[in-house]
Amino acid sequence: MKKLKKMKVRKKKWKKKMKTNISTREPPKKRRRGRPPLNNSNKKGKSVAKKKDRDKRVSSCPYPWPKKKLVLYLQRLHISSSILAGEKHVYCRTNSHNKCLKDWKLTKRQKKILDSCGFKYLRKIIGFTMDNSLVNLVDRWRPGTSTFHFPQFEMTITLEDVCWILRLKPWGLPVTGSYDVQVLGALEEYLGVDYESLDVSGMLGITGKGNCVKLTWLRATFSKLPKNLTDVDFSRHTVLYMLYLLGSTIFSESGGGQVNVKYLPLLSNISQCGGYAWGASALAYLYRIMDRYVYYNGMINLSGSGVLLTTWAYERINIARSDMGTIRRGGDDEEDLDAPVWRRFPRAFMWM
Repeated sequence: MKKLKKMKVRKKKWKKKMKTNISTREPPKKRRRGRPPLNNSNKKGKSVAKKKDRDKRVSSCPYPWPKKKLVLYLQRLHISSSILAGEKHVYCRTNSHNKCLKDWKLTKRQKKILDSCGFKYLRKIIGFTMDNSLVNLVDRWRPGTSTFHFPQFEMTITLEDVCWILRLKPWGLPVTGSYDVQVLGALEEYLGVDYESLDVSGMLGITGKGNCVKLTWLRATFSKLPKNLTDVDFSRHTVLYMLYLLGSTIFSESGGGQVNVKYLPLLSNISQCGGYAWGASALAYLYRIMDRYVYYNGMINLSGSGVLLTTWAYERINIARSDMGTIRRGGDDEEDLDAPVWRRFPRAFMWM
């Protein structure tokens, strides 16, 4: 009897164990068919570790320069040193007069001349709104390397960017000349224009050393073509429009509202005007203006092509990028109207 009782107790205990084992038992794993898995079991952990290391590097390098400041050129004069010292910083803004280009009424003959000179697409960038907050990216500009310094990398504007954004030719004859070109002598020598007969309202406003002319005077005097023009007068109006176009887009002055007449010797010969490297000169001019800005903190207005700087920042940097606007038609040419969106030039059209 005692043995039977012991056997019953053992059976009860065994049944309890079987119930607990069945309830806690894990389901069988499915076997994979085909190749065995690669050794990437710790891939997720490695990516997390990489992100943590990157965050540490960014936090340990808050300023856009290397740890050894001896590499930098004239750091004590750079605008970043005054910003870190807590001094009052005046943010720059761009001088854009491209919205007034629509006031010029061009004929088909003038448009053909502008297309042959290489300004086919530059004259169509009208009404581009500048992002002045994004233009202050210039504070990270380093003249020693001609690059923008970021915590982990450097970037710069290249000739390829100029070609894609503005559609200006980066190769050809260099855009050089004398800086001491006087307004009165240039108007009479290259265009045969008598300034006393044209400056009726006193808008000529010779500024600086006498080598700049106001854009408002050019627009008010030469924006409309009179009837029964001779070929000489027609070429003069076209050359002055090109001068206004350069002064309001790629060669704008820091004072605003004026253009240097030193470009008249290059524009006066229309047959050779298309052989110059206007894209390379636009980039070199913007480089020089940014070099001056970071070393002279009193400069408020940033001259040069603000369209090039703003569009480049939109194209290359994801932060503070505005929404891409509606694609505007490139003009009155059939090839521009029929071109697909992803092949339409220039890239500035995409952000207008």
